[in-house]
Amino acid sequence: MEAASFALAVGCGAIIGLSLALTGSGGTALAVPLLMYGLKLSPHRAVCVSMVAVGSMALVGLLPKLRGKIVEVRTGLAMAAAGMMGAPVGTWMSRYLSEKWLLFLFAALMLFLAARLFAQAAMNRTDMEAVCETGRQPRPGALVHLLQSRNSSAADDGFRRKLLVCGIGLFSGVLSGLTGVGGGIIIVPAMILLGMEIRKATATSLLVVGLISVSATSSHFLAGQRVPLGTTLIFAFGALLGLGAGTLWCNRISGPRLQQSVAAAMIMMAGLMVSRGFGH
Repeated sequence: MEAASFALAVGCGAIIGLSLALTGSGGTALAVPLLMYGLKLSPHRAVCVSMVAVGSMALVGLLPKLRGKIVEVRTGLAMAAAGMMGAPVGTWMSRYLSEKWLLFLFAALMLFLAARLFAQAAMNRTDMEAVCETGRQPRPGALVHLLQSRNSSAADDGFRRKLLVCGIGLFSGVLSGLTGVGGGIIIVPAMILLGMEIRKATATSLLVVGLISVSATSSHFLAGQRVPLGTTLIFAFGALLGLGAGTLWCNRISGPRLQQSVAAAMIMMAGLMVSRGFGH
């Protein structure tokens, strides 16, 4: 590989790692467009390479969380098990999607994630700090109301909770296999709505995303998808470097402004994907 190509692969990977560390899981959605437009991979190959990078970052980021004992292992494994079954379904679906429709699907997903990042950036910073420091949960959402019923027993509520955990994992797995996005953008809010403290939800999502990524990557390979090994490893290496740097800098850089910047980049990438889709 030429020096310029090597530097480009490392740089693109580093952008994804930085985005993940500084803005949260939504930043990983930039992986597929960067692989397509920066490294000139096809959409289907880009999805597979993205899963390798996202999975690597999640599993590496998981290690200190496990040592700190802030991972809800049982909940994470249950959700991951469902997700690992859903990932091959997403892979199967992607085989029957033309490049045009895969581009349109991913553009729609990026617009949704961009809107969510803009919403996060608009939140009052002091409120966010209060939640993180005190462990106070947001107001119960739809998932909590599903769990709570005046006429139901604790056993019934527990059964509903397990069904919701598995359902969330299954949906995240399908999404990961189909688009190459790790699924943390769905998993973290869902865990919070199920009553998990924010710090634990973020840590537990790394376990879920890492295992789902392994399943999604394996299913892509078993389906006959092949990726350039050198580019994949270098991109993943760059992503890990970016993740490490972002972890060190995360307390020194304004989070809301970064979220807005990543969201704006997602909107531009979505526009490029739509225009490319209409060109097919």
